[in-house]
Amino acid sequence: MNRWDDPMDATHKTSCTLSAFSYFKKALTLLKQGENQLALQYIDSAILFSSNCPFYIYQKIKFLVHINPLQCEKYILSQLNFLYRHASLYITCRSLHYYVKLAHSTPEALDSILSHLKLPNILGKHYSALLTQSVASLIPFIEETMVHDALDECIAYCDLVLKVHPTYEEIYYSKGTAYHLLYDLPKAVSCYKKALQLNPPNAMLCNLIGLALMELGQSEEALDYLTQATVLKPDNLDYALHVAECYYSTKKYKEAQVYLEDVRKRFPESLQTVFSLSHTYRIQNRKFLSNHYNRKIRKQLKKQKLISKMKSS
Repeated sequence: MNRWDDPMDATHKTSCTLSAFSYFKKALTLLKQGENQLALQYIDSAILFSSNCPFYIYQKIKFLVHINPLQCEKYILSQLNFLYRHASLYITCRSLHYYVKLAHSTPEALDSILSHLKLPNILGKHYSALLTQSVASLIPFIEETMVHDALDECIAYCDLVLKVHPTYEEIYYSKGTAYHLLYDLPKAVSCYKKALQLNPPNAMLCNLIGLALMELGQSEEALDYLTQATVLKPDNLDYALHVAECYYSTKKYKEAQVYLEDVRKRFPESLQTVFSLSHTYRIQNRKFLSNHYNRKIRKQLKKQKLISKMKSS
């Protein structure tokens, strides 16, 4: 048999002997012979049966560039969202490059199309450069967007980098921070945990996970992470106070009091610890001890004011 009229029928005739790559090779042969429509049928079969269909979708795009440019434009738009989610960044950018070239799309039109497809607009800004440059060139944009509170854009840049470097711990941290600032706490926790998984143990990440979980009301898990942070960094006062805050947020005032007494011994100069102790005693209706710590605060503040005056004179 020199050729099949229907590649789907051929599948049944040859059982499972043909792989997606075999369909692709046959499509190339047919394309060279000018059998364009049959070639497209074979590439469609390759897409259907492949576990790596984004690769064969991209091959079909390259076929259509030469066979039917108008159909190619429409096909790219129909597949672009899928390619962004499942293909390599190179294939996504190359497909976008083909579309812009065929459609003579302006930056404004491309921006509108990407928004309609719910794809990051930054893809339109950088797809051409990413065909020749490393994705690491996007990292300064992550930092810049974070500084300017362009948090959605920051997340989009993180996603582009992670498509190429899925084990980049610092990018997951940046993405988690952006989600945290947007108060999308479940996504923030997910990113922080991924970063921690890639770089254990890490006190800062444990603390951030704990804080986000505490805001979500998941206090027991939050306490576990906050405690881990203090174990890893016992000299960090903020981490210690976050543990006390977690006790306090669940109305475990006695536990908070005991913990803060220990923190006060380790950080005797901390006014925040003394203030928290005073408040914890007051909420337990132990006014004598609350007033006792209030006096300590006033005494320490006077001492600090005196030291400040001596330094300035």
